[in-house]
Amino acid sequence: MRTTIDIEDDLMRRIRERAHRAGVPIKRIVNRALRKSLTEKPAGRTRPYKSPSFSMGPIVSPQLNIDKALAIADTLEQDAAGREMEVGK
Repeated sequence: MRTTIDIEDDLMRRIRERAHRAGVPIKRIVNRALRKSLTEKPAGRTRPYKSPSFSMGPIVSPQLNIDKALAIADTLEQDAAGREMEVGK
């Protein structure tokens, strides 16, 4: 198939040099490069990303369920607001 593309000057120089050294037409160098780039696996991680975990320190109270942290924070905030209102009376 015939098509027209714009190839940057520095890249075209390298293609011509490689074709000249290999003694093959430019078309063959371009086709090989395109085929290789389209069939290779992308560079990068081969394993899934694993997020590191860190200790949060000792548990303050064994009765404290940190799975409900937002509910605990809300309760603590309400308690603090209630104390502020009592002091402001």
